[in-house]
Parts: sequence; C-alpha cells; structure tokens
Amino acid sequence: MSDVEHMPYPEVMERIGELADALLTNPDPKVAARAEEMLDWIDTFHREGLSRLVGLIISWRGELFLETASGDEIAGVFLSTYDLTSDILDITTGRGDSA
Repeated sequence: MSDVEHMPYPEVMERIGELADALLTNPDPKVAARAEEMLDWIDTFHREGLSRLVGLIISWRGELFLETASGDEIAGVFLSTYDLTSDILDITTGRGDSA
C-alpha cells in the first residue's frame, strides 16, 4: 500500500479508477459482480448523504459556502461527481429553487 495521505487528489482518483477497473474486469465473474455491487452501494451511500448535506446547507442560506466549495479542487470534484455542482450554482445565482 502506498502513502495515500500525501498523494495528490487527481492521482487518488486515478488510482481508484485503476483498482475499480481491475476488479470489474476480473476473470472471476463472482469477483467482478461483487465489485460492481460494492461500487453501486458506495455510490448510493455517498450520493444520498451528500445530496442531503447540500440541501441542509442551502436551507441554512449557505450559498456562499457551497459556491466556494464547488470551486475547490477536491470538494468541487466530489460535488460534481454526484451532479451537485450545477444545482449549487443554480441556487447561488438565483436560477434554481431554494431547498
């Protein structure tokens, strides 16, 4: 295992992709199926939790915070991974509904 705490975030994402691809293309179909299921569960967990967190922040008028977070090199990527960046920008620019 490498020293992941000091790895630049783009390299972290690249490594996650490599590991996921290796598991999803594993010659053992049981391993590939379990890896796909695990990734689906992780996605569901993160998507729902992050969506609720963003909704709560918006309801407390945290638009400036979310706009700043959307521009962050790590938090912004995380938010955009779950399709939340455009929602945040719509809210902060007045193009969307408040939650």
